[in-house]
Amino acid sequence: MFLAGAALLWLNRRDDRKLAMLSGLLLSSPCLWILICLFVEQEPGARAEGLLALWPFLLIVSFILRS
Repeated sequence: MFLAGAALLWLNRRDDRKLAMLSGLLLSSPCLWILICLFVEQEPGARAEGLLALWPFLLIVSFILRS
């Protein structure tokens, strides 16, 4: 999802607002998914697993963007 959003943002040459909003939604979808799971899950262990699963993704993305 993140790569699709990044590709849409990169290919948005006409500065289309709707396409930019869609790419922003796709870029933030992993974080939004974890946020939704935090409110839906009842078990504290499942909430912690969701947050821990997000860290490798964020580290990889930040490493790529920094390079």
